[in-house]
Amino acid sequence: MTGNYRYISSTQKENIFLLSRDLKPVHIARHLRVSVRTVYRVLGYVSEHGDVPRPLRTGRPSLLDALDSLFLESLVERTPNITLFELQEELELKRGIWVGEDTISRTLKKRGWTRKKLSEMTNNVLLGT
Repeated sequence: MTGNYRYISSTQKENIFLLSRDLKPVHIARHLRVSVRTVYRVLGYVSEHGDVPRPLRTGRPSLLDALDSLFLESLVERTPNITLFELQEELELKRGIWVGEDTISRTLKKRGWTRKKLSEMTNNVLLGT
């Protein structure tokens, strides 16, 4: 995008909307130090959608649904040192879905699981050997 683009927070957008009841767009722009075009854009969005903040962009939808995520989680609970490749194979065999290892890793991370390895010494201390 060219020009002097800068992010306008939801609070700033709310202020534009509230001030539009009493002030002209030119005065709002001067007071809030934004362009007149920004004021018109925000007011147009509010009149079209009825709300100030823009909807969040969620990106591409995941290929894994909630049951697939729970299945992966149960595999990790049952076998903590299972590899991503093994998780990928199990998912394909049992659930009939093939996804990349990165997708599996991101899904587990979103659900609070990390794939960090313990050092041998720490592992021995935890196991009491």
